[in-house]
Amino acid sequence: YMEYVELGNKAARSTGFKDMGDFWLLRYESDTFKEDLEKVWQEVNEKLYVPLYSYVRFKLSQKFPEIDPEKPLPAHMLGNMWAQTWEGVLDYVIPYPDEPAFDITKKLEEEARYYPTPLDQRRMLFDYANSYFHRNLGLEDMINNFSPPAMIMKPENREVICHASAWDMCDGQDFRIKMCTEINHEDFITVHHELGHIQYYHQYKKLPITYRTGANPGFHEAIGDVIALSVSSPANLLRLGFIDSAPSEKSILNYQMQMSLEK
Repeated sequence: YMEYVELGNKAARSTGFKDMGDFWLLRYESDTFKEDLEKVWQEVNEKLYVPLYSYVRFKLSQKFPEIDPEKPLPAHMLGNMWAQTWEGVLDYVIPYPDEPAFDITKKLEEEARYYPTPLDQRRMLFDYANSYFHRNLGLEDMINNFSPPAMIMKPENREVICHASAWDMCDGQDFRIKMCTEINHEDFITVHHELGHIQYYHQYKKLPITYRTGANPGFHEAIGDVIALSVSSPANLLRLGFIDSAPSEKSILNYQMQMSLEK
């Protein structure tokens, strides 16, 4: 691997870049990208991340004495293998535990009982997401992109990488989801995120191959996440019938805590 790194840097220097890292920044089309990112990070860090981190660490230290309230959090406590999201500790930090939650897992499980097979139950989540894009937003129908050869359920006969992903097979027609989908709130949101990638593939599928990619390395994730944020909003969950009434102010604070842990 070290040899690979050195060869990459050598190739980058041969074309006028300082190193491979400098070359990677080219796709963001900004001469001040590092400075811009540092400025944004400091704003987020000071106003949101440090207070949130401190609060979560304090609440967890009350529940688990082995956590030092002044030292870094053990990543495995946060409920996600990569510590990307912290929803796993929501029950310990939610501001108003007696107020209605925005976890729709039970509602999804109740609806899934009406479907005859586990595969059909998982398709239900994708049908919801496809309807959001196709009927609500007027974008392309993606029903074929979560049918075989797409994989939306963990196969029984082999090991697979279950981390959800979306794939453009680069022929302008074949786009696929790969996901070991479960019937729960988290995967309901993830399905919308992944179909956000697929919809983006559809939108640029007729362009020359050079332009069949995200505007920059972060843009695809931004498309998926803006859809996920919209779908998980109380207004949308109310529209779909997953929550029974407009949320109270306390419920909104619970929702905002949930979002801050996720993002």
